[in-house]
Amino acid sequence: MDPLVTAEELADYCRRPLDVAGDGLAVALASGLARLYCGWSISSEQATFVLDGNGTRILSLPTLLLLGVDEVIVNGVVIVAAADDAEAGYDEYTWSANGQLTRWCGWPYRMRGITVKCAHGYDDTPDAVRAVVFALGADIAGNPEGLISKTVGQVSRTYATKAITQRLTGLQLAQLDGYRLP
Repeated sequence: MDPLVTAEELADYCRRPLDVAGDGLAVALASGLARLYCGWSISSEQATFVLDGNGTRILSLPTLLLLGVDEVIVNGVVIVAAADDAEAGYDEYTWSANGQLTRWCGWPYRMRGITVKCAHGYDDTPDAVRAVVFALGADIAGNPEGLISKTVGQVSRTYATKAITQRLTGLQLAQLDGYRLP
């Protein structure tokens, strides 16, 4: 999966040339941390989700932007989507852009009993997410070893007061919260 920003964009954000390999690693790590916090890929992709049935009529996919559903398989049987202009039949499903599938007869209680093939995510990374990835990427690029401090002989240097994964500010967390799965 591609990072949420490019290495070139990170270098532009830092306003200085950075090591090409280090930039690539920095944006990959920063993107991974943002995705881990949010709980989903954020960027556009074709995905196959294998889910546990919950016995209710609504099934939530691990996405906040569902673009389309290609196939739904329940207990090995393909089920059909309701026509856009008709109400769903007893065994048909409908879906919403926020990542929910609804089925009138409900989803079965079965671990790994539902497979959903779909398209989801943003074509362009939202600006709020980009801003956080840039800040994390700049921290990582500026301190590739992830050091908090280092002492050589009598010389001590402090790079940070917290590890990179603990440096997100309240504002940055709030920016990511808008893209975080409940």
